[in-house]
Amino acid sequence: NTENHSSLVHSPLEPNAQSYDLYLHSCSRGLGKQLKLHKERAEEAEGILHYRLSPDAPLAIRPTTESFNYVLRAWTRCRKEMLVAGKVMNLVLRMERIQKDVLL
Repeated sequence: NTENHSSLVHSPLEPNAQSYDLYLHSCSRGLGKQLKLHKERAEEAEGILHYRLSPDAPLAIRPTTESFNYVLRAWTRCRKEMLVAGKVMNLVLRMERIQKDVLL
């Protein structure tokens, strides 16, 4: 049993775009009426998205349109936050810029 555990610790498996998106999906799900948790999850999701867009991030975890959609959904759950509309618009504009750069 110890041998099986040690092989998992040194496993070559690493997160990919799909595993990050699954986590973003969980961050964007409704959590009842706990507004503070909604904001914390939205901030966490946005932080993960920014990391995935950074030059240091491996290509295997580059975000997709779905990644952006999960972060947008997380922010739209924070309806009482004053800065939500600005954050959402900035994310949409950034996604559009990235898509335009990739398509050209």
